[in-house]
Amino acid sequence: MQAGRLALEAAQLAAKETFYRSLPDLQVFGTVAYSGRDAEAGGANQEAGSLDWRTYTVGAVFVAPLDFFTLRRVRRGYGLDRTAADGSYRKARLAEAQEWAQLAKRWEAVTGRLAVVREIAALQESRLAAEKARFAQGRITTFQYLTAEEDFSQARVQALRIGFEKVLLDAQARFNNAS
Repeated sequence: MQAGRLALEAAQLAAKETFYRSLPDLQVFGTVAYSGRDAEAGGANQEAGSLDWRTYTVGAVFVAPLDFFTLRRVRRGYGLDRTAADGSYRKARLAEAQEWAQLAKRWEAVTGRLAVVREIAALQESRLAAEKARFAQGRITTFQYLTAEEDFSQARVQALRIGFEKVLLDAQARFNNAS
């Protein structure tokens, strides 16, 4: 989004520069020169030092673009460029807001799923403890005990996966807030 903002600012400055660069320009100037009229160099140098033979030049220079149609098209082009940069910037801001909203929804979903999976893991752990006691008494088979252990392990793995997903979402949220 920062790149979009900078592109918009650059387009605005380019349009402003083009506007000011294409305005008419008026320059006023003046010079005073001392010179001598003697044909010989020595006499001319002495006359140049006196104030009798001065030359004044005063003038003005006015520069204005004459191709108004091209100038209008150039200004319009820079204006369209600025409008396009503004649209890109707004689009980037909207995309960022939508991404943040989607991230918040995913965070809520992951938090809810993690709570459910942790509850299931706790239930599987208590089931495993009960099955272990029943196995020690000889009331269930080894397969039933191993099935309870497998169910508990799967619940813990699922809790770890969802916990990892939550950590990744947290890192993504921190990254988005930093930029």
